[in-house]
Amino acid sequence: MGHDSLVWVDLIFEDQDGDLGLSESDTMGGFAYGKYDFQNLKVYMHYCKDGIWHYALNPITGNTDTITFHERLPRLSAPGKNKKVTGEMRLIIPAKPYGFVTDSVRFTLRISDRMLHRSGWEISPVARLKH
Repeated sequence: MGHDSLVWVDLIFEDQDGDLGLSESDTMGGFAYGKYDFQNLKVYMHYCKDGIWHYALNPITGNTDTITFHERLPRLSAPGKNKKVTGEMRLIIPAKPYGFVTDSVRFTLRISDRMLHRSGWEISPVARLKH
């Protein structure tokens, strides 16, 4: 009892020209399957060992694959002439993805828009976990 099962990360976002998010038809060029921007939200999980942060590796695949929570954010649009889009979202992430267990995690995140403008990498606060 008292064990963590989920971690949540709250994001606040803003896009000045309102071209944030992808539709189901956004599958060509940089948004094609297998391309970097196919998923416009990048989320990498990290763990701390001996004071150094490392990418979390998937134990099911023999520790050769990083644990990610990348997503395709849906197309967002603002009403009226001002196309600026702002908002908040909450990512809900399993505390033990693929059976990976550690006591401290953090996430690095980046969003890209339809013009392939990318945000800087943001680092979440550290989440201390009880398993």
